[in-house]
Amino acid sequence: DKDTGFHRRYCWIKFSTPQDVQNVFQKDSHILEGAKLTLKQQTHRRRSQRKNQSE
Repeated sequence: DKDTGFHRRYCWIKFSTPQDVQNVFQKDSHILEGAKLTLKQQTHRRRSQRKNQSE
């Protein structure tokens, strides 16, 4: 967060292949700098759907 300097507690990761995504979700847990990560796969939405939700 630019105002507070704290992390927003989420990030986006783009994988090179669908196989890379599957490999990540097959592991039991993920730890980064001592914090356990919760992974969620993004569902793609059409550009028009995103525009309608922001109105």
